[in-house]
Amino acid sequence: MKKIVLAAALVAAGSGFAVADNARDTIARKYGEAMALSELCTDLRFNSGRATVYLAAAHIEFDDTFKAVATVSHNRTLTDLAGKQADDICLVGEALYGPNGTNGPGLLERK
Repeated sequence: MKKIVLAAALVAAGSGFAVADNARDTIARKYGEAMALSELCTDLRFNSGRATVYLAAAHIEFDDTFKAVATVSHNRTLTDLAGKQADDICLVGEALYGPNGTNGPGLLERK
């Protein structure tokens, strides 16, 4: 339930299309980053079920714009973390997107 409230709070921070676009882009960036971390850490996987709940709660469509923003974030994260230790990447992934993550709780889960 906390996760749904978090997603709704991202959208409810203001009103208008600019805020909705900003919320969409923020969530898309988090998704992209989480997906990249799951690729770099073999102990973690992207939780698509949780991702779907976040999108639905925030009334955000998984459209081409969302995909583009997520892809840029994904690629940037892969580039930024190239050459880093796998254990460190896993710790970051868990801290940001694990069950109690600070950026998107539950977007990543242990395999």
